[in-house]
Amino acid sequence: MNGHYAGKWDAATQSWVGEWTLAGRTYALNLMRGVFPPPATISGLDGEWDGTLFMGTGLNLRLAFHIASGRRGTTAAFDSVDQGAYGGSVSSISRQGDHVRLEMRAIGAVLEGDLSDHGETLSGVFTQNGLRLPLTLKRLAPGAASPWPPRAKTPLAGPPKSWTVPSDAEIARLLAQRIDVQRQGVGIVVGVIDPAGRRIIAHGRRDQGDTRTLDGDTEFEIGSITKVFTSLVLADMVLKGEVKLDDPAAKYLPSGVTMPRHDGKQITLVDLDTHTSGLPRLPSNFAPKDPPNPYADYTADRLYQFLSGYQLPRDPGVQWEYSNLGVGLLGQLLSRRAGYDYETLVKARVLAPLGMTSTTITLAPEEVSRLAFGHDSSLARAANWDLPALEGAGGLRSTANDLLTFLAASSATPTRR
Repeated sequence: MNGHYAGKWDAATQSWVGEWTLAGRTYALNLMRGVFPPPATISGLDGEWDGTLFMGTGLNLRLAFHIASGRRGTTAAFDSVDQGAYGGSVSSISRQGDHVRLEMRAIGAVLEGDLSDHGETLSGVFTQNGLRLPLTLKRLAPGAASPWPPRAKTPLAGPPKSWTVPSDAEIARLLAQRIDVQRQGVGIVVGVIDPAGRRIIAHGRRDQGDTRTLDGDTEFEIGSITKVFTSLVLADMVLKGEVKLDDPAAKYLPSGVTMPRHDGKQITLVDLDTHTSGLPRLPSNFAPKDPPNPYADYTADRLYQFLSGYQLPRDPGVQWEYSNLGVGLLGQLLSRRAGYDYETLVKARVLAPLGMTSTTITLAPEEVSRLAFGHDSSLARAANWDLPALEGAGGLRSTANDLLTFLAASSATPTRR
């Protein structure tokens, strides 16, 4: 919950008298000794429940729910096998008659359904981020082996040494299969760079019914690839002596804003860059008014309010936890140090020197005409995103041609000096 409690023991009332702080706001809270309620045990649900979530676009996700009752009551975890995500937490379980509800707050999902087949089948609706999809789970017989593969115990092997880049014709065939048959999107652009040079293979359109084809100059939102460029800006500023990797992040915040610490240890710039700051994926005061464009109304002031009221759960630099918040904050701090906005900074330090003229945040009218639309899992058009306070985490748009230029530069053998 990212909260913090501080209080003093009052012997007269046998209670702790103090304050609870959450997201920059403080509330009076007194704590008295009580009896912890017994954990809830829900009968008739124990076992492994497997099913497949059909996304409606040729994309199917195999899910497994593991439910068990013990001294902690009835608890559950879930695996998303095809995403390689195992051991996700089920926040709450409830049952009223044959109606069952499983809530997974960590991923913003709920499964509600009804038992049938003598309690061996759970049929319902899986809801996540406003998307509602049918899901049927079957309980395995006790001791039966799961049909889904367990978590891989060894890292996946890379391509074999004899592997070669598929031909343009083979790539085109794969794209046609994805777009026209499996309907996993409306259009895809692939860029290839190998000893023979660089080339573009594209298939599809920007939108359903759009007559314009995609090519190497189509603008796409590149999302978290933006973080790579934020890291390069940090590296450039370190090489130029403008900042140090171990500089406290607090050094570049506005006056009056407090950076969270843990046991006196400060978050550094490199902690933000390597996702080891202890900051969460998103701030707790992130409450979008427009869910299709969720970051649009999250301002720097709200970010600073969150930082000033947040309590780090552990020392910075000791544990990895993916954080859009951390890298977005890094982009903002580097911009404050440089004296101009993030877009101007990344263009001056990385994009312009590499000749990446179509990589930007603010699109010119001609670039807007080349922008690909986003689509949801049902292939309905989705809104493009704006990230005014966290641009360094995912604000850039780019083209396949520009990213091939970046790939070529990244793969080049450095020159000794």
